Amino acid sequence: MVSRMLRSTVAVIGLAGGLLIGAPLLGVETNVGAGTSPTPCASAASLLFAHQDGSVNEETPTSPTCSPAPYYGSMAGTHLTAPVVGIAATPYGGGYWLASADGGVFTFGDANYYGSLGGHHLNAPIVGVTATPDGGGYWLVAADGGVFSFGDAQYWGSTGGIRLNAPIVGMSADATTGGYWLVASDGGVFAFHAPFFGSMAGTRLAASIRFIEGTADSGGYRLVGGDGGVFDFGDAQFFGAALGLKVYGWGAMTSTPDDGGYWLATNYAPGAALNVESFGDAVGYGEHLSAGALTTSPIVAATTYLPFNGSAPPPPPAQGGNGPVPPTGCLPAPGSVPVIVQQPSSEDVPVGGSASFTAVASSTPAATVQWQVSIDEGVSYSNIANAVSPTLTFPVTPSESGGFYRAYFTNTHGSTFTNSVTLTVGNAPDVVVEPTNQVAAPGATATFTASATGTPTPSEQWESSSDGGKTWIGIANATSNTLLIGVTAEQNGNLYRAYFSNSSGAALSSVAELLEPPIVEC
Repeated sequence: MVSRMLRSTVAVIGLAGGLLIGAPLLGVETNVGAGTSPTPCASAASLLFAHQDGSVNEETPTSPTCSPAPYYGSMAGTHLTAPVVGIAATPYGGGYWLASADGGVFTFGDANYYGSLGGHHLNAPIVGVTATPDGGGYWLVAADGGVFSFGDAQYWGSTGGIRLNAPIVGMSADATTGGYWLVASDGGVFAFHAPFFGSMAGTRLAASIRFIEGTADSGGYRLVGGDGGVFDFGDAQFFGAALGLKVYGWGAMTSTPDDGGYWLATNYAPGAALNVESFGDAVGYGEHLSAGALTTSPIVAATTYLPFNGSAPPPPPAQGGNGPVPPTGCLPAPGSVPVIVQQPSSEDVPVGGSASFTAVASSTPAATVQWQVSIDEGVSYSNIANAVSPTLTFPVTPSESGGFYRAYFTNTHGSTFTNSVTLTVGNAPDVVVEPTNQVAAPGATATFTASATGTPTPSEQWESSSDGGKTWIGIANATSNTLLIGVTAEQNGNLYRAYFSNSSGAALSSVAELLEPPIVEC
């Protein structure tokens, strides 16, 4: 095992309980090309390292029997509106993508441009980019778990709109199912159209988990901590960790093509411009990068870059026939990701009535819409059958009260959700017991009673008037069906009524008067 700048013995640890990991990684590494057939040079694959400033460094093999993957440039020296957060390579060594925190996507070599979120308002910053196994698309993932799909990348769900215990920090694709995994900084793993193999959620960690990487056969995944701790699930094998090196701020991890080892990288080691540690069958590299100028900007991601041997099929064409994009940046493909221009509004509907929600999105090409409902206060949503029009209308039943509704818009450039709105089903209050006039002498107690029905159960507030009903004032703490009045001489002739209300409407009771008893002469 050869490492740059550090020669310490690697402390080999397993997944035994009680492990504490020390400091957070800086970004997200993308697992690209998992499940593809390795080329004859795959054992000596190149490595790509992306930095926040858009720089890309490349380590190339020294084997004389094969050619390294080409270097196609970077965004170094280019004004970026947001830092770069991820890198993903095409599966056959012909190019790569960079993604920035504002959702911008930059293409190099034969990496086709399928769209981006640049210029769109995001609820949370993008934290990584992951390519589909065939290189025909990619996903962007945000810190709130929002997932945005482009090209042939399919959307299977997200944690966007769900309250999380910790932010999402990484994503990895399942090459077998076409699904993906998300990981949060507390080690929680969320599987979408992909098997769940376990997580570190609920385990005491001294530092954040910052990365997830699926195995080549999609039978497992690894979680990586900021000090280089490695945690394996499913068939992912443990080849070592960097805990014993006492170097913190490991910025990225990427695996060998045969999944027999992996590399950890950082440029936070004291006095080191770049430090790469190898584990398992991951080969050590020389002291000098073959391409890309070194920078002090933090490493945010790395990926294994397979050299092209001429036998692999070419990647799919770009959307709209855009073709390969020059390494100086990306050309906008025709169209745009859906943007919500009309949000739905919450509905209060009486029993037997109909609810109607409307949402509109603007995009090119026009987006399709699918309405979804949640019966667990927004924790999970399911599609509503045949609800594929901008306006969703349906007759309501009392059991549907409290449901959450939202619309999901998607086209070839991406997808987005509307806000979640609620449905309340009920009847306005109907007064069934009216108050009556009461006769009581000063010092006695007068009792007024009123009640109403309604769905949901209406609230009640008693009011009084001392000017013949011209003005009414709410009586403090008088919110039950029965109103008790300690009578004084000044209250003779006062009027009283009850006000009932719920989410479906309001109603007033009739007016009752407080009278003194007549004077009886003996």
